[in-house]
Amino acid sequence: MKNSDLKRNFFKKGAAALRNLIEIDQECYCCPICKRLYLYDDLDSGELTLEHAPPEQVGGKPLALTCKECNSTAGYSVDFAVVQRQRLIDFTDAVMGQKQNFKGRANFLIGGETLNINFEKEEGRPSIKPARKINDPNKLKAYEDYMNHLHKAGESDGMKFTITPTAKYHVKYSKIGDLKTAFIICFAFFGYRFALPHNCIKKV
Repeated sequence: MKNSDLKRNFFKKGAAALRNLIEIDQECYCCPICKRLYLYDDLDSGELTLEHAPPEQVGGKPLALTCKECNSTAGYSVDFAVVQRQRLIDFTDAVMGQKQNFKGRANFLIGGETLNINFEKEEGRPSIKPARKINDPNKLKAYEDYMNHLHKAGESDGMKFTITPTAKYHVKYSKIGDLKTAFIICFAFFGYRFALPHNCIKKV
């Protein structure tokens, strides 16, 4: 289903559910996070957006609509923290042999020089490739000379190096991101009776 069709389906279902709970004259959708009301035209203007839970970059699925501000502006910092945390977990799993395929950035310390590298694993085979565009050319030359020296001297076995992931995340924001994900999932299942304050709901 196209994103535009999915957004319209979410709007129609949300608007119908909202009118069953509160007195409202127009067909409106209520952002479950900020509780502001939006009209159907706000779909085309981009004011209502698909909300993925968890974030789309870590495999999340579109489960609801939220307003642009809650999704993009307020959600950026917490969603980014969740994504970065997952990248760090994936990096660790790849280094420890628990993940067979991976691509990511890291810092590589060997022979007294630290380089920015691309660390990759394909079908369990690791590779380390210096990122030439973001490294000091002098450091790259020193690294290549050092590796050539080890190879010619036959000393590559047992060489020591340190590899450190560049991915960092804000722990507090990542936990808030988890709460946001849980909230969106609950809203997708239970609707406005879960998301709206009780004093907004009509008595039956």
